[in-house]
Amino acid sequence: MLTKDDAERFKQAKARMRALVGARIFDCWFIPLQANDLKTRKATGKSLLLSVPTASPRHSIATHYMNAVETACKEQWPDLDHIAIAIRVLGQEPAWGPEDVQKNGSRNRSSDITLDDMDDRLKAYAPMR
Repeated sequence: MLTKDDAERFKQAKARMRALVGARIFDCWFIPLQANDLKTRKATGKSLLLSVPTASPRHSIATHYMNAVETACKEQWPDLDHIAIAIRVLGQEPAWGPEDVQKNGSRNRSSDITLDDMDDRLKAYAPMR
């Protein structure tokens, strides 16, 4: 869970994201973006869990606008080294996915997950024809 201070920092980060990507893109993809968890790891810094309601904004943000998200969030948390974006499920708190936790319990860096990996994961959930 986020503290009140961290929630306020995320509001400021979202305002910065809007300035970085422009109002039209922000309104299309970023409005449903929420911050859900911030974890501190001694060796790696902080990891931030964000969430969106569906796969479409997650894919769009991760594919095209992740630099803006990272820039805005690192302005608020300079020791942030990983951002994960989960899909919210009605009635459940967003959780760190298995791709975000290594066997030793440390977080993967966002650069460890390639866009090809994300495309493969999304294809796995696509309906068969």
